[in-house]
Amino acid sequence: MLSINAHDLRPYWDVFRARHPWWKLQVQQASFVDPFSVLRRGEVDVLVCWLPVEEPDLTVGPIVFAEPRVLAVAADHRLARRTLVSLEVLGDFQHSPVESRPDY
Repeated sequence: MLSINAHDLRPYWDVFRARHPWWKLQVQQASFVDPFSVLRRGEVDVLVCWLPVEEPDLTVGPIVFAEPRVLAVAADHRLARRTLVSLEVLGDFQHSPVESRPDY
């Protein structure tokens, strides 16, 4: 999975174990740098991750849960006093570089 709030998914794991007690359920963290590699290598059967996922060799399943987005900026940043910021506005600001990410 690609999530820092695994505890929120605990009810899903409990239901799975109750319905399929003969299966072994193992939950592990996927890499932020290359989250899909474990699926492609067959090391995991399911990956819980954030959308969008537009990989032609992968199938996107149902949405398990949705998380609100939060913008974190310094207290003196010009966006700090705003209660709502669109993604378009964020495009005007410098972001930390990410070396390995999908084009989408």
